[in-house]
Amino acid sequence: MGWLTDKISELLPLPWGPKKDRDRSFPYPQASKPVIIPRDGHPISRRNIDPDALKVMYRLVNHGHKAYLVGGGVRDLLLGKTPKDFDVGTDAHPREMRRLFTNSMIIGRRFKIVHVRFRNNKIIEVTTFRRKGDEDESRAGLPTLRDNTFGTPQQDAFRRDITINGLFYNIEDYTIIDYVGGLDDLNNRIVRIIGDPRTRITEDPVRIIRAIRHAARTGFLIEKETDRAIRELFATLAHCSPARIHEELIKELKGGFSRKTLNYFKDYGILNVLFPEIEEMIETHDITKERFYGCLRLLDSLTRSGREFSVPFLFSVPVVPIVIAVAERSVKASEGKGQDIPRLIQGFLGQSLSRVGVSKHNIDTMRHLLYLNWKMFSMVDRGHIPASLRAKGHFAEAFDLLSITAKAYGYFPEAPWPPGPGGLEELTRLIHSTRRRRPRRRGRAETRAEV
Repeated sequence: MGWLTDKISELLPLPWGPKKDRDRSFPYPQASKPVIIPRDGHPISRRNIDPDALKVMYRLVNHGHKAYLVGGGVRDLLLGKTPKDFDVGTDAHPREMRRLFTNSMIIGRRFKIVHVRFRNNKIIEVTTFRRKGDEDESRAGLPTLRDNTFGTPQQDAFRRDITINGLFYNIEDYTIIDYVGGLDDLNNRIVRIIGDPRTRITEDPVRIIRAIRHAARTGFLIEKETDRAIRELFATLAHCSPARIHEELIKELKGGFSRKTLNYFKDYGILNVLFPEIEEMIETHDITKERFYGCLRLLDSLTRSGREFSVPFLFSVPVVPIVIAVAERSVKASEGKGQDIPRLIQGFLGQSLSRVGVSKHNIDTMRHLLYLNWKMFSMVDRGHIPASLRAKGHFAEAFDLLSITAKAYGYFPEAPWPPGPGGLEELTRLIHSTRRRRPRRRGRAETRAEV
């Protein structure tokens, strides 16, 4: 990535001086001119951009509007990755876009976004450039409730959370436009909140989760001022609405880097803010900590392979070892007198997930998944799982959850992961088996080394 700094130096003197000596908590005043990299100074090609995103941008340009590829798509293309989404920014207002694209719809309450729909359920998300609204100023310390204040591309860049996500690709002349120092931070492999991190986090504490997400996904370091602000203000996440926290956590669990993200949460103290009961179990049971991160690692492999899961399944994965530990402890304490394990699971889930906006319906589904998983897992050592369990509700997802559980607990060490479409073959054989073979299980030290 050294070519970025070299090209910028050749084309435009850097206004902020040598990168080793500068300290920029709010590095680029909004009056500054952007760094513009021409086509021959960067590796982005239209061949690497989704054809439907190109259609959207060209139609906007042909009708007199600005149209930029924005956000993570530009970042990923510069890193040589294939973007998951190709989002477009424009100066056209939502109703203007609705007239231009008959295959579109306006969504959103906080801020109006246009979804342009194509075949195979593909959606290109188009947003109007926006600026910091008056309500941002009047509600210091609280997240913005409304955000329908349109602005310029420059103002839009400074409204974003992370510098490496504040880059624009202009389809008209194929240039990269950088108002916030994202190119420099991309080159130096740094995750930095735009502006003063304490002020931006106080405005919206959810920026903490977003900064951590990008550090986990890119492998970049969190810049020192951003890191210090997170350590000072992580407790403010408790003031965010559970619905917003829930939305961000789903992105983490779906994104393929949940293990690294929750490891950051543990390091910064965020795990204790959002999941104090889980944090307590991890702190008091070493084996639970081992299985906790092991389950997340296995989930990440599945999601990166293209598998998609329901919200109840995603939230069930990290709590599997906790539920097993709680259930086993309860059964042992009862000395075989019988325990209502489903009610025990329901109570634990209701207490531990209330702060992160998991609905009662999803908690009820999780109870079914986790109980069936626990029931089948207790049969693995016997070498036989009754085929009659296939008739149970949520069996398919519970069986996927059992695959994760068995691997995390050291069973079937030679089985490939991720498994094929039918699930873990070794477990499928146990359902059809008439003989009760005890499967091989790895020792604790061997499992810990892999996790």
